Amino acid sequence: MSIICSKCGGTHIMCEAMIEPNTKKFDHYTDESFLYGWCNDCQMGTILTDVDEVKNDMKARYRVFKESYGIEPQYANCRIAWKDDGKEEDVRIMLSAELAEDDVFYNCNSLSGLLSLAECGKEDFIITQCYSFAMRTEKERPEQQTFEYEVEGKTIIMTGKKIIDFYGEHYGLSEDEMKRYAARNACLVKYYKESDIPLLDPLLVKKLLDKEKLMEKGETENFKLQLFFLWHVTIQKEDDTCHKPFRYVMDARCLDNMQSFGRRYVTLEAALLHCLNGFNENANIPDRYSSTGEYISKQI
Repeated sequence: MSIICSKCGGTHIMCEAMIEPNTKKFDHYTDESFLYGWCNDCQMGTILTDVDEVKNDMKARYRVFKESYGIEPQYANCRIAWKDDGKEEDVRIMLSAELAEDDVFYNCNSLSGLLSLAECGKEDFIITQCYSFAMRTEKERPEQQTFEYEVEGKTIIMTGKKIIDFYGEHYGLSEDEMKRYAARNACLVKYYKESDIPLLDPLLVKKLLDKEKLMEKGETENFKLQLFFLWHVTIQKEDDTCHKPFRYVMDARCLDNMQSFGRRYVTLEAALLHCLNGFNENANIPDRYSSTGEYISKQI
């Protein structure tokens, strides 16, 4: 197969070459002769590609990978040229549709399918270079998964990559840990961040204290709390026969990192005051507010 225009597949093309000016004798092509040329069919500058050379390089790299590792590679790292605008892009192309992931550019069923992409076929791109073949790493597998949870009737979807980013690389989440708890926690945080749950302020503190006597056992109140980080807080009225003298339990979840906090309280005011004082439990650090009334008066 001849050298072709990556846009139309035509062979009526021209490229730069080294010519002896006195004899007009061709000497050789420059290293970048096929990176950019002219297509007489398109009547425009275009990327040129040597289809046979690209295919032979693919086959050679594929053979070396199998001989070195004794297994079939899962994907190829390639450079493509878009037919519409001629722009180039480095992409990952999977060799099996069963391994399809959200961050994979394209899926084909075999090496022959990959080789066909080096020709000017029906796709809107053409492979102009194959860098290497590889396997997904232990780290990549959980990153490329998609997790879905329903929170209060709303479906939350997150990729493994976003979950790992939330926990931090240093946490070293395993695939099993992600399935058991990390994905659910990250989905909850995403839901709370995007929800219109009110922020705790003087008006909300007063409102919650005013309705305390009307709270039924098992009833909950939710709000966001802005400290150094943003938190989501749930306070639930408990059955006081189970945890006397405590009647309220608080569950707080940081929305900027993986911190969480939980305590039981005798009164709702004690729970709210602990929130307003940033969950302070250090006896050497004085609380900012001695009561919710002081907080309300200072804020007003």
